[in-house]
Amino acid sequence: NTKEMTACQIGQTRRRLVQVDRHSQGSSHEGRIKVGYISPDFTSRHPLAFLMQHFFRFHDRKKFEVHIYSLASTADDCEEVRAIKSASDKFRYLTKQTPAQMYQHLLRDQLDIIVDCESPRL
Repeated sequence: NTKEMTACQIGQTRRRLVQVDRHSQGSSHEGRIKVGYISPDFTSRHPLAFLMQHFFRFHDRKKFEVHIYSLASTADDCEEVRAIKSASDKFRYLTKQTPAQMYQHLLRDQLDIIVDCESPRL
């Protein structure tokens, strides 16, 4: 199943991202800490968007740069997603990218921290 394979590849990509050592990439920067949040659940069809819609606005914007990466199957313009977008410095849909493209995209953004917000599947 192509959809299952893609989900598996995304999981593998996430594990590789966690292992990335930014210092070995030669990227050090002054200023705000870049935090990236990634999830397929930033959509009106999932309670995570409802629960997280106000969370991102509580970052100290002088200290943190907030990047949101949505792996939702389609773009969503619901109230919750709009709140998430407005509370972030950068919001991107990565759904149409291959896992390798996602990986390269996240490396280019030079994140200091990546948080996998995918809810546990029961």
